[in-house]
Amino acid sequence: MTVGALRVRSYGVVVELAWQGLPPASSSEVALLLPPGAVPTTAAPEVRVVLYGGPPWRLEGPEGAVLFDSWDDLRHGAERALAGHIALQSPDRIFFHAGVVGTEAGAIVLPGRSFAGKSTLVVALCRLGCRYLSDEYAVVSQEGLIIPYPRRLSLRVGERRLTVAADELGAATETDPLPPAAVVVSVFQPGVATDLRPVPAREGVMALIDNAIAARTRPRDVLRAAGALVRDSLVLQGVRDDADEAAAFIVASFSNRGSTPRGPS
Repeated sequence: MTVGALRVRSYGVVVELAWQGLPPASSSEVALLLPPGAVPTTAAPEVRVVLYGGPPWRLEGPEGAVLFDSWDDLRHGAERALAGHIALQSPDRIFFHAGVVGTEAGAIVLPGRSFAGKSTLVVALCRLGCRYLSDEYAVVSQEGLIIPYPRRLSLRVGERRLTVAADELGAATETDPLPPAAVVVSVFQPGVATDLRPVPAREGVMALIDNAIAARTRPRDVLRAAGALVRDSLVLQGVRDDADEAAAFIVASFSNRGSTPRGPS
C-alpha cells in the first residue's frame, strides 16, 4: 500500500490530491486524475482531496466523505471533486458545463450537464475533422476566448464508464485559445431526427447561464462571458438522437456560412 500527495495549480487555483492505502496499480494512476494544465506548486492548497483504498473505497473532500464500490468510481469522483472546485473558484476564468471542439472559424460550444451526451457528440465532431478542447467545460477568459480544457474523455459503454485520451480516438487536441463560433443547444431524444434551428442569441445566453458553474456566486461575470460566447456566433437549438447525424448537420451549417472544420495539423 502507498501514501503520497500532489499539490498543483490549475486555472489559477491550488489544489492537493493525496492518497493512502491504495494498491500500487491504483496509486500509479493518481496523477492522471489531476485537472488539465496542472503544474506543481508549494503554495497552500485551497482544497484537499484524499483517496483511501478499499473496498469500500473512500474519498474525503470539500463536501465530506463519500464511499465508492470500485476504484473506477472513486477515480471519477476525485476528478469531479477537483474539477468542480477549480471551476467554481478560478479567479479569472468562467466555466460552463459544455463540450467544445475547434474549427477554422472558431470553437463550437455544446452546453449540457452530465449524461446529456456531450462526449458522444464531441467525438462525432472530431471524427469529421474538428479539434478537441473539452468534453466537460467551456472555459472562458476575460477576453471572451475559450481556453482548452483537454481532460480525458469520459464515455459510457453500456453500464461501464470508459476514460480515454483524445489521441486514442484519433482526434487532434487544440492547444490555443479560440474565439467562439457557434453555440449548439441540443436535447437528446431517442428516435427523433436531428432538428437544430437558428435561434436568437438570448436563447444561447439562457442555456449557457443554466450550465454555468458560478452562476450564483459570480452572476455578472457569468452573464458577461455568456454574452461574449453568443455575440458573433451561430446559435442552434433543437433535438437530436444519433450523434453522427447531429455532427454532420452542425458541420453542414458551418459550410453554409462559408466555414469548414479544421482538421489535424
